[in-house]
Amino acid sequence: MDANRLVLSGRFVEEPRFSHEAYGEQFFSGTIEVPRLSGAVDTLPYIAPYRHATRLYPGVEMGIEGQLRAYRRAGERGSRLQLTVLVRKVCGSLEEGTNDAEIGGLLLRSPVVRKTPFGREIADLLVTVERAHGKRDCIPCIAWGRAARSFAGLPAGARVRLLGRLQSRAYRKEFPDGTAEDRMTCEVSVGLVRHPI
Repeated sequence: MDANRLVLSGRFVEEPRFSHEAYGEQFFSGTIEVPRLSGAVDTLPYIAPYRHATRLYPGVEMGIEGQLRAYRRAGERGSRLQLTVLVRKVCGSLEEGTNDAEIGGLLLRSPVVRKTPFGREIADLLVTVERAHGKRDCIPCIAWGRAARSFAGLPAGARVRLLGRLQSRAYRKEFPDGTAEDRMTCEVSVGLVRHPI
């Protein structure tokens, strides 16, 4: 069975806003800020059913358990993959800064290990995770150093299990017409790799 588990503790930023309705249930979206040990803060999008969203007020610090969902969002300049936390349970208080992700599935493509301009090894991964009703989520992940090297030579379709944290990252997207746009993305930063599983 594929793994897709996430436990977060942080501060909710804004009033949850209506997102959509599915199977007779209303869902609301918002963001949660989760501090890192470094002092940086990850700003992570979530979606929650009404029964949980009513407890996620601005400024409230709380723990949640859930899964990652990947959605293809269409925009004026094409579509892009967006990760969102699906809240399954509101836990109350957890240790501040808790951010534990476990992802298990198949590599969508063979990872390429490269070096940053500072000489640090890095590997970008895309792990496809199966969920109910034949649906799948494609979870972008990033691995550094020894974890990155462990992916060298793994073929597409290899089964992996990754432990890490969900992080946000700002970047600037440049377009062929010379314009640019500031964007935010989320990915799983891999701390421990178990493959094959």
